[in-house]
Amino acid sequence: MHSFPGHGFRTNIPALILAISVIPISRVIATPFFMTHHSPVGAWSSMTFGLPGEGVGIETEALGIEPSGDLIAAVSRGPGKSMLLPFVSGASSEDYEGKMAAKGAFASFRNWTMIPASQMNRRLTASTDEFRGGDLTLRVISPRFPMKVAPVGGKPAQALLPALLVELEVDNTASDEPATGFLGLAYRGNGRLRPMDWADKMLAGIGFQDRWALAAEAAKDVFTIRAGGAAPFVETGTPVIHPGGNEGGIAIHVPPHERRTLTAVLAFYRNGNDAAQGRPSTRYAYTELYTSVESVCHEALTRATEIREAGSRFDRELCPEGSDPMICELLAQASQAYYANSSLLKDRKGVLLWSICEGQFGWRNTLDLAVDHLPFELRFHPWVARNVIDGYIDRYSYHDTVRFEEEAKAGRQGGISFTHDQGNYTAFSPPGRSGYEQPDRNGVYSYMTTEQLLNGAFCASACALLGHDPEWAAARLPVAKEMLLSMEAREGNRDGLLSAQSDRVGKGSEITTYDALDDSLKETRGSLYIAVKTWAAAMLLERWFVEEGRQEWANRSHALAERTASTLTRSFHADKGAFPPNLLGPGDALVAAALDPIAVPLFCGLGEEMSKGYPELVDQLRQHARTCMTPGQCLDPATGGMRLTSSTDKTWPSKVALTLSVISWLEQKPSRDLLPTVLTELASWLQVSAAKTTISDQVNTSTRRQIGGAYYPRLVSLATLLPSSPEKIPSGKTTMVIHRRESDQH
Repeated sequence: MHSFPGHGFRTNIPALILAISVIPISRVIATPFFMTHHSPVGAWSSMTFGLPGEGVGIETEALGIEPSGDLIAAVSRGPGKSMLLPFVSGASSEDYEGKMAAKGAFASFRNWTMIPASQMNRRLTASTDEFRGGDLTLRVISPRFPMKVAPVGGKPAQALLPALLVELEVDNTASDEPATGFLGLAYRGNGRLRPMDWADKMLAGIGFQDRWALAAEAAKDVFTIRAGGAAPFVETGTPVIHPGGNEGGIAIHVPPHERRTLTAVLAFYRNGNDAAQGRPSTRYAYTELYTSVESVCHEALTRATEIREAGSRFDRELCPEGSDPMICELLAQASQAYYANSSLLKDRKGVLLWSICEGQFGWRNTLDLAVDHLPFELRFHPWVARNVIDGYIDRYSYHDTVRFEEEAKAGRQGGISFTHDQGNYTAFSPPGRSGYEQPDRNGVYSYMTTEQLLNGAFCASACALLGHDPEWAAARLPVAKEMLLSMEAREGNRDGLLSAQSDRVGKGSEITTYDALDDSLKETRGSLYIAVKTWAAAMLLERWFVEEGRQEWANRSHALAERTASTLTRSFHADKGAFPPNLLGPGDALVAAALDPIAVPLFCGLGEEMSKGYPELVDQLRQHARTCMTPGQCLDPATGGMRLTSSTDKTWPSKVALTLSVISWLEQKPSRDLLPTVLTELASWLQVSAAKTTISDQVNTSTRRQIGGAYYPRLVSLATLLPSSPEKIPSGKTTMVIHRRESDQH
């Protein structure tokens, strides 16, 4: 890397910071309250809560929060002396039978004293969400066991625990009276809660069918309360099982002047061997380890200490000492959303299938999301990234013919590319077809053939370089060659620009992942964003070939990277300090998103190659970033939030994180020091704008309103903003580097 002087730049960073310092920003207090996933790995399930007044969702295979009622975390010292945390919603469900049977007033949790949010504290890490208020502490710990290798048996399989550890701590040390702590639900889903005691006398708690259970080890002082109206039984500390109505949970007796913790679990289970239509006899991998939701409960309760310890290790490894606490908190929120969308399946041949659902949109393993997941996945479970790209190579690749702009018909051989996705919701699409892409379209739902080819090159190369599996890297080398040949076949005029159109688009035109933004980013042909991604993909393939000793193919990849870099360099407008949005067509927008493709190569350790091998282009990219980050261009003039292009105030937070990480590398400064309003707005988008929907990847920078992309996994791209060790740069100076090749073992 280089230390770059500011001489001759259109906009310098000190002036930029001064300019944006006066922009009013939406302040985000430390760990505010917002709906948050709490998710095991590979179970496509979540317990979602965290915003006072919104209740709780218990979801499996969901595309959004599925309200399940009120989460009751409470303590009672008798009638009129009961308090609960405010995770209850405005709706109510009356137990008609119970009301008819009751004498006098019908006691209800809603008559209890609610602990106000202003008197509560929250601590959120990647594994733990803790709420303290009054005499109560509620803590949810998600299992985060090491998964460097696929969990196919023995110790690695222990990572597949479809449960959450849920702890309720009751502080009765200042009271002369006995207390009853209670953890449960006022359920408002379809159907009825069941008492766990009827299925397993060793457990106390409630369950729903065979899908989930909230349970603890039954004991003298730990027991089930299940009734149409549970509140009066909590007030008197009386065990009861009466399956009328729909309230219930686990109670614990707490003597005067003592503090006790109820250790419970929320276990999930999805039985059956048809969990994924289109892949017959496919089921969740964890069902080979557990036979029922009760067996999951027992395992999770037995391993409670291990769950806590593994969570602490995961937190430290994700955010080492010295990490920005705001970024760590955002990444904690994002990683829970990622795992909430994760499923690990096993087909009838015993093959493991990892899948990430694209939040509310439901696409399986969307390839343009998979590439942005790499910096997170390759740190903690590289086999996952390999599993996804293997699925694309083996089942969701195809070969096409192409045409160039002046040609009426696609008559040239294109080469290999990959589908946009592997299906939608619980269904896998047929081989070689996505669920998303359709012919004869311009814009949303058209084909992304060129970009998915580049995404495939990114994913496969990153797995070869950082996947800790040299046999895989060698075995997949023929595909690397195919991808390079396909890139060359789509290159027009030997200029490094992939300007061909696939025959799959019919009368339409190819699009990029940014299809839902605007014309400055939507179309593939001539796109600045695609040109930068082509340059980056060629460099990744070059590094892969070099490490495998295939110098001829490395030279060929290098030549493509050189041609693309040369065209980019010639297209730079020195008077404007920026690249045009399209290298083959009109347009005057400033496209900050053109920097996003550089993030993964930086993570893979290619920073030095870029700086030393392409100093002029890197210098121009830096100037481009500075011009984009002028208020009123790609910095929203009202809020200071980052736009991905100057021509729209719609933005995607996951891509903002990637772009910000690249700018940090270009300027050799941490993101918080460099563009403080961008990071603050990013936090506001996730924790305030999306407070009711858990997380969002589509917002309006001017209004700060969420406009789509709820329940989304891609925000783990925030991992690229984490700091790393200082690295020597060519000037002899040492400074913070945002990316480096990861070598630590989880």
